[in-house]
Amino acid sequence: MTSTVNGRGFIKKFFLHPANEGESPHFAESMEVDTGTKVYADKAYASKKNRQLFKDLGKEDGIMYKPTRNAPLTEWQKEFNDQVSEERWKVEQSYGTLKRRFDPSVARYMSLPKVSAEICWKAICYNLLKRQIC
Repeated sequence: MTSTVNGRGFIKKFFLHPANEGESPHFAESMEVDTGTKVYADKAYASKKNRQLFKDLGKEDGIMYKPTRNAPLTEWQKEFNDQVSEERWKVEQSYGTLKRRFDPSVARYMSLPKVSAEICWKAICYNLLKRQIC
């Protein structure tokens, strides 16, 4: 599951994919619906293709940098990752609460449309819970 979360931590939209597919190949479709100017993403999405997608869409690149075997992170990349982490906790908080309260890792249905509806209800419940706490 990939989701877009606004600056206050509310789930705006989610994207559900079959379990045998990774999230990274579907990064472009989540960017097409996002209306923000800066998008934050973790190291799993670090690729030249995704960084070019940000440029093409006119969005600020907020993808964390990932070190490779022959190219460790530079100091500015480490600093950039720290700054992105300060904003990404809002997204991670939504995933953590979903996991603790609503257990999205267990699908109670078999087809993608039914599982999508289940996750949609869980996202609505999360937003209502967050609204109550805020």
